[in-house]
Amino acid sequence: MVSALARRLDTPEGADLKARIRFGLVGYRDDVGQIPALEFTSRNFTPELVGAERLAQILAQEAQATFVGSRDYPEEVYAGILTALQETRWGDASLKILVLVGDASAHSGAHEQRTTGHEA
Repeated sequence: MVSALARRLDTPEGADLKARIRFGLVGYRDDVGQIPALEFTSRNFTPELVGAERLAQILAQEAQATFVGSRDYPEEVYAGILTALQETRWGDASLKILVLVGDASAHSGAHEQRTTGHEA
């Protein structure tokens, strides 16, 4: 999907958008303090926002799934959200749109792997 978007922006009609649209990517997993093999709880792959082509490269080469399981189904979703909001260099006048994509629910309540203290 991102590759298709990059190709669409790489047309005469998309030239203006291509110059203006930037993307970010934050990955999140679970509490690395309890499961170190996960490598990170959340990771900002794009502290500086990038164009569509670079985002497609990051998705293909750097943002890999882990082969390590966590203890249950939920993940540390709110760590990912906080990382995106706090560790990304957003432009002052930019329109900021955060899209959350996940395959598991967030930890809730007093879950032992909830690192942020946040919940829905």
